[in-house]
Amino acid sequence: GSQTTTLALACQPYQGQYTLTFTDANGNAAPAISSTPDLLNSKVNLSTPLPPNVNAVLSYDCEV
Repeated sequence: GSQTTTLALACQPYQGQYTLTFTDANGNAAPAISSTPDLLNSKVNLSTPLPPNVNAVLSYDCEV
């Protein structure tokens, strides 16, 4: 499959704050990948593609 290097934001995070965590296939913490927010385009850019079997989890609150 294609390699994931961008994560979409469903909305503008409140005050630009978000948490990005990485988990493996078993739900355990995986090594973090450095990322750069692109809030103008509602996305987060990863510096390297997600490894196989690693999930990126974005947590944030939407601005109201």
